[in-house]
Amino acid sequence: LEAANENPSLNGHLSWLLDETGQMSFPQVMEQYQSGRFVPVDGDEVSPGFLPYCAIWIHFALAREAAAPALWWLALPTATLDHIDLYLEQPDGTYEVRQGGRAVPFAQQEHPWRDQSFKLNLDSAGQRQVYVRVATIAAFRVPVLLWQDKVFGRFQARESFFLGAYFGIISAAFLFSLYRTLHYRSITDLFYALYISGLELNTFIAYGYFQQFGLSDSLPLRIGL
Repeated sequence: LEAANENPSLNGHLSWLLDETGQMSFPQVMEQYQSGRFVPVDGDEVSPGFLPYCAIWIHFALAREAAAPALWWLALPTATLDHIDLYLEQPDGTYEVRQGGRAVPFAQQEHPWRDQSFKLNLDSAGQRQVYVRVATIAAFRVPVLLWQDKVFGRFQARESFFLGAYFGIISAAFLFSLYRTLHYRSITDLFYALYISGLELNTFIAYGYFQQFGLSDSLPLRIGL
């Protein structure tokens, strides 16, 4: 990690391991890595396809120059990941373990973002080993990105702007249809206004609330909702 490189690419630095049972422990995975069982990735994402009962382990090493910022973000910009475990090597050789994914309620996640991210406080220069375990019940691809804190903030600001613009356009269309309904007594505009309001409610309630908190402890049901 260099000071001038705000979002360094992990292209060519990733390797991964398929855990077909989904039950491998972290010490077992480390043994697999030391034995050369991890497969190099040509790119900055892992795309294993449909793995309903499996898990994948992603490995890469971080080497920070002394002049580079200590605060970075590890981002996995996809909303379909159910379980994520981050194993970050500390200067004393131990590993810090953190959890994410949709199995963790939104309010308990590290950062209020619709996708997954982990804050990396690399307070000392040198190399760190990073392992990420991902498990899901659906088909998925896992992009793995690194951003400096200010770059991550700018990305989220742009994302919030586009989401706000989307809901602004939808709201304007609803109000315009409602106006035409009241002014012209148009049944067609009334149904269109109801359709738009249903679309907004579905987005806010079904996606925003039930997906994260749900009324059930069943992860497949919450994902379906």
